[in-house]
Amino acid sequence: METTKKEELTKVQRLVDGKCNYIANGKLLSDTWFDWIGDFYDDNDDFALVGRENHQYNYIDKQGNILSEEWFKWLDFFHNGFARVQRFDDLMNFIGEDGKIISDEWLIYVDYFD
Repeated sequence: METTKKEELTKVQRLVDGKCNYIANGKLLSDTWFDWIGDFYDDNDDFALVGRENHQYNYIDKQGNILSEEWFKWLDFFHNGFARVQRFDDLMNFIGEDGKIISDEWLIYVDYFD
């Protein structure tokens, strides 16, 4: 098992299948093992990117909760409380830190707003 220390969380990867998780306070952060996990970059970043088979991505918080029930083709980092997400039909929208998509209408492209 390989480890990489990042703040109070430690990234771990199983040797047998390459699945990844985090350890926080001596316990696994999530019951789910992922194909890929990102970093929590600083104290203001409450989410990290996680991936599972077939290139499906989501966010995980520091308590081990997956942000959205829907898994996405592509995700961006949060900016001013929102992140851009892309579904598998290539349409885009924003997701809030509460896990809600901000619009019922999915668009061809969205850019950040301040």
